[in-house]
Amino acid sequence: MLKPKKYIASFILLTFFFSSISCNIKNSISDFDDRVIIAGTILNSEKYPDNYTIKIIINDFTRSTQRTHVSYLDENGNFIFDFVKYFPQDIYLKYGKLLTTLFVHPGDSLYIQFDADEFMNPNPANRRIVKSLKFSGDAVQINQDLSSFLPHLYETYSIFMEKEEKYKTLAPSDFKSYMLSRRGKRIGILENFINENKPCKTFIELANYKLNYECGMELLRYRWYNPFLNKRKGEKLDLPDDYYNFIDRFQLDNKPASMCSSYKHYLHEYHNYLRDKAKDERQEVIATKDKLLEYKVVLNHLEKNVQGFALEVMLSHEFYSLLDYYKRTDIFDELYPIYDKKITHRYFKNTLNEKYIEIKLHEKNPEKSYYYQQRNLPIETTKDYIFPSIIKKHKGKVIYIDFWATWCGPCLIEIPFSLKLQNEFK
Repeated sequence: MLKPKKYIASFILLTFFFSSISCNIKNSISDFDDRVIIAGTILNSEKYPDNYTIKIIINDFTRSTQRTHVSYLDENGNFIFDFVKYFPQDIYLKYGKLLTTLFVHPGDSLYIQFDADEFMNPNPANRRIVKSLKFSGDAVQINQDLSSFLPHLYETYSIFMEKEEKYKTLAPSDFKSYMLSRRGKRIGILENFINENKPCKTFIELANYKLNYECGMELLRYRWYNPFLNKRKGEKLDLPDDYYNFIDRFQLDNKPASMCSSYKHYLHEYHNYLRDKAKDERQEVIATKDKLLEYKVVLNHLEKNVQGFALEVMLSHEFYSLLDYYKRTDIFDELYPIYDKKITHRYFKNTLNEKYIEIKLHEKNPEKSYYYQQRNLPIETTKDYIFPSIIKKHKGKVIYIDFWATWCGPCLIEIPFSLKLQNEFK
C-alpha cells in the first residue's frame, strides 16, 4: 500500500501526465454541490439480523451496468448514503425482498423511514405496495407520488407472465400491436391517477417518459429476447424495416428524459440496434483485427445516425468500453480529441476522466492498480466467512442461493419460482 506522501506525489505526477496528453479531457469540476445524501431508519430491522445491508442502485448512462452503493445498518437500523449525481434521475432502493423506486436531484438530502416487516414479507398481491414508507427533507412530493403510483402501474405476476408469453409466441407485427396497446392502457392508468391525486409536475414528466420509453425499449429488445425465450440464445431476428417505424414515436434526442432510467434503457437498445445495422461493415473490419479501424467505423456510424444528447450518451459508452473492457488508452488518445467537443456534459467527461486515470495507473504501476488488487485478493475474503457461517447456521437443511440483477428479465421471471421453492422447503 502506498504511504500518504508517496501516494500524493504519485497522484500529482499522474495528474500532470494526464493533463498533458492529447486526449484533452478537462479535470473534474468540484462535485460538492452535486452530492446526494440519503439517510434513514429501518424499523424492526433487529428481527432480521442476516439482512444488515441496504443498497442504492443507479442506472448508469455511460456504462452497460448499474452503479450500486451499499450501506451497513447500525444497531438501531440507521443507514446513510453519500454519492454524486449530475442530473435528476429515478434510482432504486433495495432491502430484503423488495426494490422500490426513489427520485433525487443533485444536492438533495432525503430522509427515509420504513418497516422491515414490509420489505421482508411483501404483499403477495402487489409487491410495490409499501404503506410504511415515509419521506422528509428534499424531493418529498415526487417520492410520495411515486410511492403512491407504482402499485397502480406495476403488474401482478400473472400479467407480467402474460407479457413474457407474448414476447415468446407473437409474430413481430402482433407483438408491436400488443405493446402499443398495453402502453395506451398504462397511460390511461396514469391519467386517472393524475386526475385523482394532483401529483407534482416532475412526477407527471417522469411517469410519461417511463411509459413511453419503456414501451420503446421493449419493442427494440424483441429482436433478441424472442430468440432467447425460445432457447436460441445469441440469435437476433432480422426484422422488416416497417417493424421499426415505432421509433418515430419515441424521441431519441431528449436530454430532459435523462431523469428516467427507461430512457437510458431505450438508448442502450437503440445503440445495439445501430451497431447491428452496421454489422456487415464491422465484420469486415473485425476480420482485420484492427481495433482502431473498428472503432472508427462504429463512431462514424453513430455520428451519421444520432445527434445531441443521445449521441453524447452513445459516444461516451463507446469510449468507456474502450477503456474499461479493452484497456486501449492508445486508441482513446487518438480518437477522443476528434469527438471531444461532441461530449459536453460534465458527467460524461468526468466519468471518462476517472476511468482514464484508473487505466493509466494500471499501465504505470500494475501492482498498485485496482485490477491487480482484484486479482490478488487475500485468500480470506467476505465469501470465506459468509458461506461457512450460512452452512453452519442451517446445517442439515436445503440451502438455495440466488444471484440476480434488476435489469435481467429472466432473473425477474425466476423470482416467483424461487419464492415458491423457498415455501416448499420451509
